[in-house]
Amino acid sequence: STTPLIINVTSSDQDVSFTAPTWIQGDEARFMMWNFPDAGRLTFSNALWGTLFAPRAQLTMTADVRGVVVADSLDGRGGVADWDKRPAMTVSCTRSA
Repeated sequence: STTPLIINVTSSDQDVSFTAPTWIQGDEARFMMWNFPDAGRLTFSNALWGTLFAPRAQLTMTADVRGVVVADSLDGRGGVADWDKRPAMTVSCTRSA
């Protein structure tokens, strides 16, 4: 598919642990964005395919991201961010000073 898909993952708890689904593992990742608008801390397991957008989160990365990572801070404990799956959509955010 070439239609952008934004998946909003919300939680009343700002400390989010997320297990990435294993059914997404191909070129469609370029059209997917995982949005974590409420996360203050985010940890995920399994390779995440698509762009990870968590602008307020302290991200603990323990597995690969097959796309772009946007987070407030990053603690890389494993995995890599694979820029080969650049998003096919434009993502912009403004941040107040």
